[in-house]
Amino acid sequence: EGLPAVFLSPGGEFGLKAQSAREGAGGRGPAFGAPHAREADDRRPARAGSSQVFGADPAMAQLLLDLGASAKASDGAGYTPLHGVALAVAHAAKSGDEDRTDEYRRHPALLALGKAEKDSLMFSVDEALAVARRLLDAGADPNQQSRHPTPGPPGDVRINPAPPGSSALHIAAASRNTDLVKLLLDAGADPNLLRKDGHSPFTVAVVANDLTAVKELAGRGVDLARRYHLDDKYPDPVKAVTLPRRDQTAMHLAAGNLLPEIVEFLHAQGAPLDLKNSTGETPLNLADHQERFHEAFSRQRADGDPKRLGAVTRPTKTTDLIKRLLASSKTKPQGR
Repeated sequence: EGLPAVFLSPGGEFGLKAQSAREGAGGRGPAFGAPHAREADDRRPARAGSSQVFGADPAMAQLLLDLGASAKASDGAGYTPLHGVALAVAHAAKSGDEDRTDEYRRHPALLALGKAEKDSLMFSVDEALAVARRLLDAGADPNQQSRHPTPGPPGDVRINPAPPGSSALHIAAASRNTDLVKLLLDAGADPNLLRKDGHSPFTVAVVANDLTAVKELAGRGVDLARRYHLDDKYPDPVKAVTLPRRDQTAMHLAAGNLLPEIVEFLHAQGAPLDLKNSTGETPLNLADHQERFHEAFSRQRADGDPKRLGAVTRPTKTTDLIKRLLASSKTKPQGR
């Protein structure tokens, strides 16, 4: 316990050397802020309170690897060094970016990782990517998935920077760093691997509205007509409820999140516009549903103020685009 475990073989001489090196480096936090050491065959969730602060340190990671740390170790929550470095890249890459959110919260498919302040970062994205390359060269598995949420403060509160079942590529898909996405794909990462919430790296990139990552992943063997059974919920424009959808395609995700650029790209790649989800909605139906919700929500926020109410308009970019695409391709709904 207490060692920066995801870069260590459990216990032994290497652990003592790495701990000594860490103290000699000024006592900086565990490399990439990962949970602490457990035996490799211990599959219990990591101890609550053992990882409260995310503090990536690629220089320390390089030193630990020089001292013989394992690139393949995992902690009790299933996080590996490769997960850690992917989170580090995301943390740094998103320092100047805003998370995609809906009116209620951060999108649940994306990373629950606080945005880094540029001036507070102790490393560059390139330094973190160099560690990722070294880990992969040392045999790190890009398809290994996490198992549990990571620990939070005492009292068994648990935090979850990446939803359970995430691979490093799931994290990279939400990182807005295409170099990391390409690096993992070239090392054999699976863009179709599903995690516990039903998302693949490809669908994570879709809801993250990262067109560059979507293009990269789409060219690596993704089935654009695949059906997903996701935990994502959509707010209703009339009732105060949010409901999930089953049998969603990537086109449904892009349409339902009102992402016209992603819709247009998927259509150009042959993604169908006529498939229906479990509630009988086509992408156009779902986009219309969400545009009406956004209008209703804006009216609610106007709080009866005539001037603010008069300024409320319904967003129509996504439905307008889908209608044009349907008209231009003369697609006939087949009710599948």
